[in-house]
Amino acid sequence: MIGPQMTHMLIWNELQKMEQMYMLHLFLAVMVADVGLGTVKGLLTKKMDSTAGTRGLVKHLTMLVTTLFGFFFADIAGMGNYASIFIVFGIIQYGNSCVENWCQMGLPFPRKWRTYLNKLKDDDGNLIDYPNVFKKGK
Repeated sequence: MIGPQMTHMLIWNELQKMEQMYMLHLFLAVMVADVGLGTVKGLLTKKMDSTAGTRGLVKHLTMLVTTLFGFFFADIAGMGNYASIFIVFGIIQYGNSCVENWCQMGLPFPRKWRTYLNKLKDDDGNLIDYPNVFKKGK
């Protein structure tokens, strides 16, 4: 018989498992790095936009909550491996966004790798050379 204690123990065990899962920690770290780099980029390029910032925070929060709840319920259902795959793709996408923000601040990044990022190209497909926001005289 499953009583309230069993339900609480199940939830507690799942939360402990999530706390020990390093992919979730990495996902959260890359997400925070993306938000941080985006904010720094906005400040340094003098293109800070509260509407875009709020929309971005809502998007990130939604992604975080969806990922945590999705992992929690998928693991209970015995499908934790599928949830882990979803988290890996999330890490890749947030990492991609971090690289885009980094490059849009004009910071060094191999040109060969930048060619794969459409956000760093103009309408004709040519790479945009962003000015380094940390150089003096800007």
